[in-house]
Amino acid sequence: DTRYGFSSKDLRLLGGSEVSRIPDLMASDHEWSSKSPIECRPPVAGNRVIVKLFWDVAPLACANFATLCANGSSLGGKVSKTKPAPIGESGKPLTYRNSTMHRIVPGFICQGGDFVFGNGSGGESIYNGKKFKDERSGLQLKHDRKGVLSMGNSGKNSNSSQFFFTFNSTPQCDGKHVVFGQLVSGDQILDYLETVGSKDGTPIVPVTITDCGIYYPLETPSSGYWYDQPDSDSYTGISSIFIVRPRVGIVAPSTAVVERFQKALGTNCAVVASTATEENINGLLDILLEW
Repeated sequence: DTRYGFSSKDLRLLGGSEVSRIPDLMASDHEWSSKSPIECRPPVAGNRVIVKLFWDVAPLACANFATLCANGSSLGGKVSKTKPAPIGESGKPLTYRNSTMHRIVPGFICQGGDFVFGNGSGGESIYNGKKFKDERSGLQLKHDRKGVLSMGNSGKNSNSSQFFFTFNSTPQCDGKHVVFGQLVSGDQILDYLETVGSKDGTPIVPVTITDCGIYYPLETPSSGYWYDQPDSDSYTGISSIFIVRPRVGIVAPSTAVVERFQKALGTNCAVVASTATEENINGLLDILLEW
């Protein structure tokens, strides 16, 4: 609002000193304080995860998951224009976009992929909508750490579109669910999801997959968050856009220096930090140059 001397009506274009004034102005302004709370800083967790698929272990599960992430685009190359996802046998688009994470159990798993009913009772594969078989190599892998990506099912050879991430080691899933991937970016998002779960698995707040797609190194932003931009032409009054969070690599002489950098950068950047010694400095610099 320009009545307070801000340089822009767009929050993203304001300077740091302007942003720091907003909370106090919100509290003292009758019109503003009656509206919903405003986020002045980027969220800590961000809103994007990236997974690595084990194509050599479970090609059926990987092709199914990747295709449902691609929203109708080809897996073989980049597309410049978005097109609608194909409609499946259920009458629903074959995509994870706008589906929910319907089951979140702290210390165990978070599960999603039911874009048919949204409650864990449905799902549909890309294979003419039919359930597909368990892949032996995937069954042999262990759910032995956080971030394992595995197929959700209702029994033997009943894979469709449901999947889950582990919050911890879950040996009770070994041999029953096909492991086909691993989280490689967005670990803090899993941490946040765990806080909104419950003992019976019902999330205490809605968790939605706003968008999904194929990750292309050096082209697809690996970190960021969704911003609800005011849009008078939209039915809801907002349009969600993805704000990229720059990734910064830090090589510092001590942990204390790393912590100071991280504190100064705050949530504006995704920080990858390492402590350098005489023994590892050359290796760290090579990694950063490649990264």
